[in-house]
Amino acid sequence: MSKSVFIKESGVDTIIHQHTDGHLALAGLKCRHCGHIAFPAINTCITCGKTDMEPVDLAATGILYTYTQTMRPVNHMPAGAITGYVDLDDGVRIFAPIDVEEGKAPKIGAPVQIVFRPLWTEDDGTEVIGYAAKQIKETE
Repeated sequence: MSKSVFIKESGVDTIIHQHTDGHLALAGLKCRHCGHIAFPAINTCITCGKTDMEPVDLAATGILYTYTQTMRPVNHMPAGAITGYVDLDDGVRIFAPIDVEEGKAPKIGAPVQIVFRPLWTEDDGTEVIGYAAKQIKETE
């Protein structure tokens, strides 16, 4: 029987917040003093140095800032994997796998939506759940 776990960043307890209704969101911290949002969540604001932080869910949509495609496997990513930076609608820039339609290339400046999906499966069958940015079709 397989199980699932959420991916974690080194030194960070939670990067994905699971609400009681099952809804998932990227977990950040917002400085109550200056409003800067940190992701992954850190306890000291990098803008003003204050430690008065409150948990916030990050925006679920944004714009693809830039991307690259691997030519060789890297850790759990196969050759050909696409990763990039996304500017979320709340001003936070994240690094994420980029999901596009089969046979299509990502488009810098295109709208994306944050999705949560298995990123890889461990040798013991455990699915590691993480986040990716899925390019969405622009409205005409």
